[in-house]
Amino acid sequence: MEARQEFYDFEYYLSLEYRYFSRSHRGRVSSLLNFLGDISNKSILDFGGGAGHLAYFMSQRGAKVTVADYSKAALTFGAARFPTLSFVEADYKNLSSIKEEYPIITCFDVIEHLAEPQLLLANLAQCLEAGGKLYISTDNEMSPFATNHLLKRLDNYWRCLSGEGRDYALIKKVESYRRSILNKDYHQSHVQEFSPTRLKELLEQNGWQTDMFIGYHLWSNPLKNLITKLLGKESATAFAYCCSRR
Repeated sequence: MEARQEFYDFEYYLSLEYRYFSRSHRGRVSSLLNFLGDISNKSILDFGGGAGHLAYFMSQRGAKVTVADYSKAALTFGAARFPTLSFVEADYKNLSSIKEEYPIITCFDVIEHLAEPQLLLANLAQCLEAGGKLYISTDNEMSPFATNHLLKRLDNYWRCLSGEGRDYALIKKVESYRRSILNKDYHQSHVQEFSPTRLKELLEQNGWQTDMFIGYHLWSNPLKNLITKLLGKESATAFAYCCSRR
């Protein structure tokens, strides 16, 4: 079951505000922007972009970004917060409000929130220019850092070794305190779990070809990066594909 509207109208985009503008998401932002490459003067549709936090970083690299989301509250907040971005209200089940086709569509950390991800993949294809690219990311639920008890414990201790990790730990404490008051969980909205293999299969079943892949961490440190290098990029805690229509 997908999270209720009020979750995205308050809890979710406010959490992203301090996640993106602290060091906790610095590695994630850098990884995704580098994956996109040169986006100067490119028109980008950032689907499920909430209040436009990641879109803002894309615009800083010269992109012309339109944020699509179904939360009116997030869009209103984003329009005031980031006046250089464009915003449009859209639900993944019906994208008729999106009137243009784009050479680049980004869909970062969205698909795990959706009960019918195949509808998203079908409808985004209608918004993509011929020869365009879809960049899609999600958490890696099969990462050994998520499944191996020892690595999970070490991961908690390693946080103090990097600024990203320390900020992430602080934010987790703040969110835990807020959840105790609001009785809402930041990750209660995840209704799907993906590994690189499962997402690739879903993409291919819905007419997409995967062209490039990256694995990255929401926060990182030298030891964590070394283990990931030894185990392979598919072991990272998050990943993204660059896709084109077949």
